[in-house]
Amino acid sequence: DESPQVGEYRFYLAYALEKNGNLPQALEEYKQVDRYDPTYGQGNPELYFRRGKIFFRQGNYRLAKTDLTQALKYNPNHVGALLTLADTTFEERDYRLAIKLYERALTIDNKLPLPHFRLGQAYKYLRDGARAIREIELALSLGLSGRSEYKAHKMLGYEYKDTRNNGKAIQHFQAYLKLQPDAADKDEIETQIRRLGGRVSN
Repeated sequence: DESPQVGEYRFYLAYALEKNGNLPQALEEYKQVDRYDPTYGQGNPELYFRRGKIFFRQGNYRLAKTDLTQALKYNPNHVGALLTLADTTFEERDYRLAIKLYERALTIDNKLPLPHFRLGQAYKYLRDGARAIREIELALSLGLSGRSEYKAHKMLGYEYKDTRNNGKAIQHFQAYLKLQPDAADKDEIETQIRRLGGRVSN
């Protein structure tokens, strides 16, 4: 017979496997929780969030949405589930729904830089340049880092160029090249800077 703690044991085993990058095995262990201890999964948003997140990372958006929606049914304010569901709808190019989900998550915690950046991207794809600029600038001010940081500077360079704010455009294009000195599009960005009246460092 399975012990009463089997669900909890399998959940934390799955969590450890997930953190070590073994997503297929982690997913199987998460599924075992429901199989061997259904009561542990009932009302447990974290179980469905973790499964949904793995499905998202594997590109299985249909199952990701099913589990993430279940997580939110148990806890409507689960920020991780909201953001992963927003990312899922973003990848499916449902930008209007993604915006609603990002904004809902940010009403709970508005100091997260990456959701502001993704929100800015969504607005950009909907051709709302003013909101795109606002959200991406906010993401940078909150400490956006990694690949998203240099992508943000490049995006802002083009957005400011389109609004004829040449000074801001040059500033962000230069920041992009500072972060990515060997960028594949370096020549194109330098051309943009020169056309806008800026200087390119040798």
